[in-house]
Parts: sequence; C-alpha cells; structure tokens
Amino acid sequence: MNRNLAVNQSARLDLKTNLMFKQQLEEAAALTGVNLTAFILTAAAEKMREVKEFHSSKVLSETAWANLNEVLSTPPTVSPAMRALYEEGSLDHGRTI
Repeated sequence: MNRNLAVNQSARLDLKTNLMFKQQLEEAAALTGVNLTAFILTAAAEKMREVKEFHSSKVLSETAWANLNEVLSTPPTVSPAMRALYEEGSLDHGRTI
C-alpha cells in the first residue's frame, strides 16, 4: 500500500472498557484540554515510539562492546579437522551428513 495513501486514509479503532475507566480518561482529556480521541491517540503514539525505539537499538555495556569489537576484529581460525572435512567434500551445505 502506498505510504501517503495509508497516512491520509482514516481508519476506525474501537475500544471496549468499563464505564469508570472511560470516565477517568474523559476527565484526564478535559484537564489537558483535548478530546478523548486526541488524548488516547497521543498516549498511544508516545508509547508506540517508545516501544519501536527500544526494539530498534541495543545498548551494550563497555565490557560487551569491547568483546564484540574483539570478535569482529579477530577472524576465526579453521582447525585442520574442519579443513579436511571441507576439502574431502563431506559437508552437504547445511544438510545433515
């Protein structure tokens, strides 16, 4: 679907809750000067950005960062046994031998 079309096309979202929670949401929306829809969508958009940001990056400790860099900068060594297996053609590229 074209992204511009998706952004400009309205969509309906129905929510079920109990009366007391709805009243509390309406009160909070009124206190901030917006309608219930704007209040809920603003809170949902903020949470959506938070969740997407959390899942799009990883934070490493200094030790983990140093370990990662060491692994990336040090190519693995191939053992003689592994080289022999490869040269004799016993490896079946991902399938069980």
